[in-house]
Amino acid sequence: MTREDFVTRWRTRQNEWARIGALVDGARVCEDMLQDFEAVTRAEDDAELSLSEAAAESGYSSDHLRRLHRLGKLPAYRKGRPVLPLERFTEEADGAKAVTVRSCRGCSAGHY
Repeated sequence: MTREDFVTRWRTRQNEWARIGALVDGARVCEDMLQDFEAVTRAEDDAELSLSEAAAESGYSSDHLRRLHRLGKLPAYRKGRPVLPLERFTEEADGAKAVTVRSCRGCSAGHY
């Protein structure tokens, strides 16, 4: 589920419930909304980033990310274009950026 899907689904529900004057169980509505939100965050976390997207999101240059890959510190593979299977870059408490990566499934050395 994308962010747009999430917003559309819940706006539609809101409009329908307003139109018919529905009284709903707040706990159940919250549970449904949280499940949908978790689906959105899982989809975003699992998204693969192109090299340029990874550079933009991380603040590192494309060249630096390629260098990390060549050094074996960052798995990557080609899927029509260079793709880094990064879950996301996170900001550490001390301001440093940490790279969180998933392993490439079923790939061997020299895959970039």
